Amino acid sequence: MKILIAHPDLRLLGGIESYYKKLDGKFSLPVGHFVLGKRPGESGSISQFTRMCRDYLQFFRRIGKGKYDVVIINPSLEYKAFTREGIFLRLARLRGRKTVVFFRGWQKSFESIIENEKRWLFDRLYGNADAFIVLSEEFESVLRSWGCRQPIFREVTIANDAAVDKFDFESTLQERLAAEEWRIIFPARMLEAKGVYTMLDIQGILHKKYPNISLYMLGDGPELPALKTYVEQRHIEGVTFTGFVDGAEKDAYFRKAHLFCFPSRHGEGFPNALVESMAYGLPVVTSKVGGIGDFFRNKEHGFASREITPIHFAALVEKIFLDQNMYAEIARNNYQYALNNFLASQAASRLEKICKSILED
Repeated sequence: MKILIAHPDLRLLGGIESYYKKLDGKFSLPVGHFVLGKRPGESGSISQFTRMCRDYLQFFRRIGKGKYDVVIINPSLEYKAFTREGIFLRLARLRGRKTVVFFRGWQKSFESIIENEKRWLFDRLYGNADAFIVLSEEFESVLRSWGCRQPIFREVTIANDAAVDKFDFESTLQERLAAEEWRIIFPARMLEAKGVYTMLDIQGILHKKYPNISLYMLGDGPELPALKTYVEQRHIEGVTFTGFVDGAEKDAYFRKAHLFCFPSRHGEGFPNALVESMAYGLPVVTSKVGGIGDFFRNKEHGFASREITPIHFAALVEKIFLDQNMYAEIARNNYQYALNNFLASQAASRLEKICKSILED
């Protein structure tokens, strides 16, 4: 069996790109990759349209020549990706290939548009898929309500096996418990919908009571200059903006951190940053979005809340900060849960089983 995975350019930053980077080298079956969508440095509507047409043509040829049995498409439920990847799916079906649709992002606003106006488009583009993969029980329920009778599998985002293998959790936990500085990390794109201003307000509340609490904002994005101004104007102390970090530098921040906080309102599926944080044994305080609520247990993994206010989130962080026994228990729970569920090698095996199952039907 041969599998072809269609995904964005892995040089770009994003959840899909991060996911497939981590899966590199983890498959036991032959797997090919087809790059679609925007390329680094690409600009101009004419060049983008030309490249898109070229992608469709090359994809159709590739499937025919490569003799792939299963094609995996990775759209987000938002208008541009939904339509673009839907055409790739139709091309794969024209070649007679089995197809799996792995919905990564999920915009509630676009869900409403499909529900009220575009069901015909969903049926036309995706109705003949052989299977779906989603990141939450809620998304599965929506697909069922749209008439999908195909198998629907639930998946999670993943952590890098190599980083976890080299991680001495117990020694790191003892270092965290003894540290004078108590570090909160927020590793994400600097976007307003990700809760970046709420995160700064949380830090403002906490730092006034506990001056040894620091916040590290790990990432770049369009909102970064405004966030720095916000910190200055509101005199919020203990905040470090690192800009984009990756590899060993990012690993170092996770190892030295104490807690992951994520007050996002974004259309999250299953945040990569949450999985990475748990793999490093970090307690989590997060908004209850996407697939988080499917597994997350309050006090066992930290706290997940639908109330996204600075005061409420600061109080949840404070509970963990003040109770070292609670902190250590949650940290151990998260580390073990990640080892059991979130490794890239495990995800590769699950994807292969899904592909095999639809070939056997």
